[in-house]
Amino acid sequence: MGQIKKAYLAEIEARAAGLPCLLGVTHYFEKSPDHSSRDSDLDYRGFVEVEWELLDRRGNPASWLLKKVSADEMGLLEDVLIERMRNG
Repeated sequence: MGQIKKAYLAEIEARAAGLPCLLGVTHYFEKSPDHSSRDSDLDYRGFVEVEWELLDRRGNPASWLLKKVSADEMGLLEDVLIERMRNG
């Protein structure tokens, strides 16, 4: 029986630990800056919420690849993801 693939908002091509992969976006929300807001620094500056999964090139979860990626590289992958989500 075939495995049902998870639906993602987007699948973004990237490289992790030097290997081609996909970033499967499960949640994305961008709050624009509101310079009239004095209640919250986050509302004043704006923010992005993003949740994603590291996938192999076929779109399957890649826990084996996740073990090879440093925390710094995870941050860079998230930066790439946000930029591509903003710019389509």
